[in-house]
Amino acid sequence: MKPSDIDRRIGVMRPIVIERERGRAKRRYSRGTQDFQIIERRLVKSARRLTVAIQKGIDTYLTERDRSADRKRDGALVDLIPNVGEGISIALRKASPVVSDLSRAFYTRRTRRVVKRKVNATGRLINWINLS
Repeated sequence: MKPSDIDRRIGVMRPIVIERERGRAKRRYSRGTQDFQIIERRLVKSARRLTVAIQKGIDTYLTERDRSADRKRDGALVDLIPNVGEGISIALRKASPVVSDLSRAFYTRRTRRVVKRKVNATGRLINWINLS
C-alpha cells in the first residue's frame, strides 16, 4: 500500500499545496501622475475623517439633547449650551488628526526634492555672499 492509501483509511488529511508563478508587479500609477494621485487619495481620506468627526459631534449633541429633554421640562432648551459644547468637543477630538493628514498629503517625494534643492541653493547663495 501507498502512504496516501493508509492516510485515507485512518482519516488523516493532508494539505494540498498549490504554487503559482508570480509575474512582475503591475505599476499602480502612470509616469508623472503618482504624486497627484497620492495627494488626491490623502485629501479624500482626510475629508472623510472630517465628515465622520462632524457626524459624531452631531450624534453626541442629539444624544445629550434627548437626555436633557427626558430629564426635565424644557430641558433641551435649558441645557442647549452644554449639549452643543459636548457635541463640539467630540467633533474636535475626532477631527484633530485632519491637520496632520493635510500636511502629510502635500509632503510627497516631489515636494521634498524641491525643498531640498531650494535649501541647498540658499546655502550656496549665503556662502557666496559671505565670501564676497
